[in-house]
Amino acid sequence: MENNFNNQETPKVEEPAIKAPEVVVEAAAVVVEEAPAPVVEEKAEDVIKAPAYSAPVEQVPALAPVANGVIGTGTADKPVKKVSTPKASKEKTVAIKSSKNVTWIGVGKVSKGINIVSEAEAAEWLTRDHVTSVEPEEVAKEFGK
Repeated sequence: MENNFNNQETPKVEEPAIKAPEVVVEAAAVVVEEAPAPVVEEKAEDVIKAPAYSAPVEQVPALAPVANGVIGTGTADKPVKKVSTPKASKEKTVAIKSSKNVTWIGVGKVSKGINIVSEAEAAEWLTRDHVTSVEPEEVAKEFGK
């Protein structure tokens, strides 16, 4: 069966020409008169001053509720980092050596090896048979100093 679709001529349809309506634009003369600016006299007593504020809070992208309880992207104030001050330890510290990891409720925790603890904790730990006192030379040797 032979296909004759390629040899057929497409009929030509003539459409009536549509004319666009003619638009006539007339230029109008625009006159702008400048009015003098009004003079405003302010007395120092009548002026309300706004309070002075610190630097604006920085906004960062964050999850925020949108319409109808939907969670979407929004912005939030950048959290201010608190600067922690190191605690001044007035208590003397002592080096002890433990042969195993042990946690003692009310006293503290020691790991296998050399531990630096307070004198009060050291007195408690030295009652155990796996903990011994360490000399400063031995601590220096252990840490390579």
